Amino acid sequence: MRRFAQPSNQNRAATPSLLLLRTETEISNYNGTSGETTTNLCSICRVNFEENDTLRTINHCNHCYHINCIDRWFEENITCPVCRYDIRNTETPVNPGEETISIERVTIPLNNAQTPLTIQQPQQPPQPLQTTQLIPTYQQPAN
Repeated sequence: MRRFAQPSNQNRAATPSLLLLRTETEISNYNGTSGETTTNLCSICRVNFEENDTLRTINHCNHCYHINCIDRWFEENITCPVCRYDIRNTETPVNPGEETISIERVTIPLNNAQTPLTIQQPQQPPQPLQTTQLIPTYQQPAN
């Protein structure tokens, strides 16, 4: 009898891509000024920043870390270690005075045709396709 085992994806960590790190974080050298960071301490290694330390700052929350500390963190995580902000949330905030328009249905007439083409936006965003790789496993017949 053949049985197929499915690999467990539960233990896989979501990690940021290099492009995401480039767009959602900023690298700088610490020069000791208090306006540069919200704290003078890396909350991962708990060591104070020193002159010319290379720091990575998460743009959304402005939390700063030694670049080696946060890059090691991002090997297994995708959130800020302090506030848990998910750096994949790259939506730009809407300005308070700005109006937004949502188009849910568009009707386009085609060359004076009697029946126009109608495009409807789905109610929910499409979910990404999930694939499962089946790995065969074999059982020894009982003797």
